[in-house]
Amino acid sequence: LYFPTTFYNTDYNIYFTGAVNNTSESFIYAPGYDLNGKYTSYCKVLTRGINSTPAIVWTGWNFTWFAIGRWK
Repeated sequence: LYFPTTFYNTDYNIYFTGAVNNTSESFIYAPGYDLNGKYTSYCKVLTRGINSTPAIVWTGWNFTWFAIGRWK
């Protein structure tokens, strides 16, 4: 996830909402971000779902986000 502008530092929080677009996955975890992949201009997003096997799998679900922190 690349931000439209950079943050002043990495002391920010991001909040996500998921959008259902793959009905073969019966449940989706709320997307989250990798704390080790958190930078001032982008962060790495982790989205996973559970399929009918059940197994945890990577998912292509869409999401929206907003961030709270000090922008540069």
